[in-house]
Amino acid sequence: MRVDPNYVSGLVSSLGSSTLTEQQLSAELSSGLSVTKLSDNPMAAGQASLLGSAINQDDSFVQTAATAQSMMQLTDSALGSVVTQLTSAISVAVQGSNSTNDPTDNIAISGQLTNIRDEVV
Repeated sequence: MRVDPNYVSGLVSSLGSSTLTEQQLSAELSSGLSVTKLSDNPMAAGQASLLGSAINQDDSFVQTAATAQSMMQLTDSALGSVVTQLTSAISVAVQGSNSTNDPTDNIAISGQLTNIRDEVV
C-alpha cells in the first residue's frame, strides 16, 4: 500500500477552506444578510438594488393613490353638499309655485333661491 505524501497538506487545506466557509455562514446568520458587500455576490446585489428601486416606486404609487383617495373623498363631500342644496332649492321652488303666495312671499323665496345658488357656486 502506498501513502500519498501530499495527503496531510491537502487535509490541512480542506480544513482551512471549511473553517472559512463556516465563518462566512456564521456571519451571514448573525447579520441576517447573505450579501454584505458587492463582491460577495454581484448578481444578488444587483437584484437587491432593483428590488429596492421597485419598492420605492411602489411606495410612491401608494402615496399617490392615498392622495387621490383623499381628493375623491373631499369631492364626494362637496357633491353631497351640492345635492342637499339643490334638493332644498327644488323644495323652495315648489313652495314658490304655489299660486296663493303674495308678492312679499315671492321676494323672500327669490332671496332663498339666490342664497342657495351662492352657496352652490
